[in-house]
Amino acid sequence: MMNKTFLFAALLIMTTTATAQDSTKDKTANVRNQICELMKTFWLSESVDERAKFVIDAERVRPLMEKYYAKNGIETLDYNCQYIRMKKMNDSVYVDEHTAYILTADGLKMDWESLVEYNEKTFEQMKRFPKKEFLVRAILLNLDTSYQNDTWGKITLNLNRAHSVYYRKDAPFAERLEELATEESLNVRYVTVKVMYDPEDENDYYNYVLTDFLKEGYSLYQ
Repeated sequence: MMNKTFLFAALLIMTTTATAQDSTKDKTANVRNQICELMKTFWLSESVDERAKFVIDAERVRPLMEKYYAKNGIETLDYNCQYIRMKKMNDSVYVDEHTAYILTADGLKMDWESLVEYNEKTFEQMKRFPKKEFLVRAILLNLDTSYQNDTWGKITLNLNRAHSVYYRKDAPFAERLEELATEESLNVRYVTVKVMYDPEDENDYYNYVLTDFLKEGYSLYQ
């Protein structure tokens, strides 16, 4: 016969777990509603001033927004919340497709750079600016295990097409970068990084170096 104390403890654990799961579901549903309201207001806003109120790191990002919308125009639309496919990354970060949202002290904010997939330069354009760093949002494809070096590793990033990119193995982000690049459960891994074109000689056209790893894990298929 099952011990009554054991049975009570098991029921208590099950009840506590179920309550915690319900609480998580309620919070996630609440965040989803906040995302819905944020996106509805954002897409109906007709100026950079209005849209900048909803973005993360607005002071730094606003000049990027001005440049982007000056070129592309500001399109308004009636946002349909049924298309939200939200995933919880941690207690403060949520992702809808590859757009990230962060719960801050000032409320929910959007990662505008991931929304529009903002990039300062393409890989090809970087060749005109050797040794200068540019922000790039790309898909992390894989770790190139055929390239072996004590100092340098190599990964493949896709921005318009696949590119080989080198990184220092002693960089603080190297271990996490390698984990992401070998994670088989993710079909698409969006990352935001800084990349520099650093040719070893004037005839080397493909030597791109990853100098900083800023964001990770925004995926359409997580």
